[in-house]
Amino acid sequence: MKSKVEIIDHLIEHYTCPILISNETFKGYRNAVYIDANCSDEELKCSYKEGGEKVLPKWYQELQQKSKNRYCLLVIQNLNEVEDKKQLRFKEMIKYGQINRMKLPENCIIFVTHSYLKENKMMDMMMCLMNRVD
Repeated sequence: MKSKVEIIDHLIEHYTCPILISNETFKGYRNAVYIDANCSDEELKCSYKEGGEKVLPKWYQELQQKSKNRYCLLVIQNLNEVEDKKQLRFKEMIKYGQINRMKLPENCIIFVTHSYLKENKMMDMMMCLMNRVD
């Protein structure tokens, strides 16, 4: 039987959809960019300088930089710990690989971590879009 690390490595190598994993199992990987699910809306969006110049969010800039490697990891942390409205902000990212009209890099692998899974309509809906490793 394969270990969880081997399963995760296999899922990364043959990536087809986001990976749902417990905080306990996920120990972190190199080239990962972390977004706390409880972040503010402003942290997820672009901003604009006074002259109208678009400024990409820090996490997105980091992700673009790391995408120069074979693959880059985007980790949405503790999605189950925020209310449904905040979870919904990540649906576009999980389902379509983009957020606020910012397309994620082609080689981006999305991990979603959770501390525990409780019954939750929004989380149930998003779980069907992910591979689960616990």
